[in-house]
Amino acid sequence: MINEQLKHNLYIRWNRRIVIICLFLIMSQASMNYYVDPYQIFHSNQFVPSSTSNERFNKIEYLLRQLDKNKDKDKPNAFLLGSSRMGVFHPHWFNTPGRRFYNLSVFSGDTKDSLQMLIFLKKKGLTPKEVIIGIDLFPFIEKQRLRPASLQHHPLVVGKSYFSYYLKHLFSSSFYQSTLKIQQHYGERSFSFDYTTGQWSLAPLERQMKINLEKYQQRFFKPSTLPPMKVNFQSKRFMELKQLNTWLLTNNIKARYFIHPFSHLHQQRFTANTFARFRRKIKDLIPNVLDFSTKTEWTHNITNYYEKKHYRVSLAKELATKLATSPVRLVYD
Repeated sequence: MINEQLKHNLYIRWNRRIVIICLFLIMSQASMNYYVDPYQIFHSNQFVPSSTSNERFNKIEYLLRQLDKNKDKDKPNAFLLGSSRMGVFHPHWFNTPGRRFYNLSVFSGDTKDSLQMLIFLKKKGLTPKEVIIGIDLFPFIEKQRLRPASLQHHPLVVGKSYFSYYLKHLFSSSFYQSTLKIQQHYGERSFSFDYTTGQWSLAPLERQMKINLEKYQQRFFKPSTLPPMKVNFQSKRFMELKQLNTWLLTNNIKARYFIHPFSHLHQQRFTANTFARFRRKIKDLIPNVLDFSTKTEWTHNITNYYEKKHYRVSLAKELATKLATSPVRLVYD
């Protein structure tokens, strides 16, 4: 009887210890998520925004604050849209009388992302007069996928409450992202955010180029040893582009589309006919899209790029000049 009682007491003690350890781990994770704030959604510390910062959340938060102001001159009424390739574009390059641009592009952004944010902003009373949309390859070859916390939409955009959104992020597993943010706070970041413009800067990479361009290029532009990828285009993603274009036309929003000047090293990652097929499909939907992917004086000069995918501010400025004279009214057949 005594042995049975001892076993019972030991069992209870072990269960208590396990519960205490689990609670400790859960609260430790929640504390780190709150105080380190890897996705920059709690705004609870002074750490600099890192590569894990959630653009979708912070850009919508900024625009909502702008909408609360009474000064119309401070409110954006035009947007730059697309993926991270668009991040280096300064919106002021495109401002004209009656147009105040904001860079609403987001990491891994696609046309579905753009449409979701535009529909939400219209509900809030912000219908843009004009948009400029950079078209990337990856959304059209990838199936819809689960996204990490850094790529989750603002809760109001997807019809969720702030409470559930914060609760999910408070207890999410983000030890790696928190560690990365701390490292980037005390070390040299690869890029930084400015949510008042929506632009992000890769100034540290620019400095590395100036210090030793040859070493930089050897690091970031190594030829791939993998065979070219043969891709299958996702028809659903082209339908999403059609939906975005139709929505813009229905709401009488002027639009300029362009295909990015993909570096030749990036293009070589795919079979030879990939980009030709891609261009045909895009032009079937957007007949007067500007196609910079064939502009070899840009795409074959690696000094125009930070690495194989993202181009530098200097090239973005040239591209912006071309866009300034492009047609802005589209007709969907």
